[in-house]
Amino acid sequence: MNLLEHQGKTLFRRYGLAVPVGVLWPQPLPISAGGYVAKAQIRAGGRGKAGGIRFAENGETAGSAAAALAKAEIGGRRVEAVLVEERLAIAREFYVAVAIDRDRRCRSFVLAAQGGVEIESLPADRVRRVPVDPLIGLRPHHLRRAVAALEPADKAVAGALSAALEALYRAFIGHRKFTIGTGTFRSRARRPESLPPAFETQESRISGQRRKAINSHASVNLHDGSRTHEVPSNLATSI
Repeated sequence: MNLLEHQGKTLFRRYGLAVPVGVLWPQPLPISAGGYVAKAQIRAGGRGKAGGIRFAENGETAGSAAAALAKAEIGGRRVEAVLVEERLAIAREFYVAVAIDRDRRCRSFVLAAQGGVEIESLPADRVRRVPVDPLIGLRPHHLRRAVAALEPADKAVAGALSAALEALYRAFIGHRKFTIGTGTFRSRARRPESLPPAFETQESRISGQRRKAINSHASVNLHDGSRTHEVPSNLATSI
């Protein structure tokens, strides 16, 4: 099945992955000092370029943007819902997914140190795989190799990435599906200390931003949560 973004993020939270605070419009908006993002919830690709994601400076303009999106069609598809979230200050993006590697007959982390919308254009040697033997299960050395592939800036970011990767793998095992794609993990800049703890983030706080998808075939969802891109086994290099 291919989940809507807000459904995927609910699963992320269940497994301990941090996600931006948000609600389905027209519920009351959370407090956000950095503004808001209104995102059309559709089961199709290209929503960002089609006008399905809009930024707003305050709650009033966020409400107006959400109301407009709720009545819109994006890429010829009816908008099923509108998710309004806090707008994050992004320090860096990483691409991560867990998938079944059919050639090796095992589970694999699929990773790139560079996330974002240009993930599809990365050279094959920049996308890495870390296979995990299902008979052995996830071990610390798998996490170390996966984190190294993401080229963290320091030990704090590395530790946060390791915890996020472990949680993502637990989600994969818990749902017993072929692929769980995160979109992009976000390393976030510090937010104002007046905000509640869930909003107080540093470089070491990693957020599973955008949509997570659980699909019945080998595909992963990319950073903006709007496109599904098939990842064949020859795309990535094992490490």
